Amino acid sequence: MITWLTPFKSFSSFNNAFHSPFSQHSSQLRRLQTRWNEMDETLNRITDPEMQLLTSVGFLHDFLHLCSDFPDK
Repeated sequence: MITWLTPFKSFSSFNNAFHSPFSQHSSQLRRLQTRWNEMDETLNRITDPEMQLLTSVGFLHDFLHLCSDFPDK
């Protein structure tokens, strides 16, 4: 069931996996890091504030979707 807390649970799971020294999710973490860097580079090239906001929302949606692949432990 998806609720308004789902993105926060997903991010929490990602954050726990990211800080674990023996994470079994290294390929997912690399993919998330790559996506985050792509978002940052793209947003830096956009000069229109409205387009920055729209692009940020799209990237955030994609990022949270990738985070949801992590288990809740």
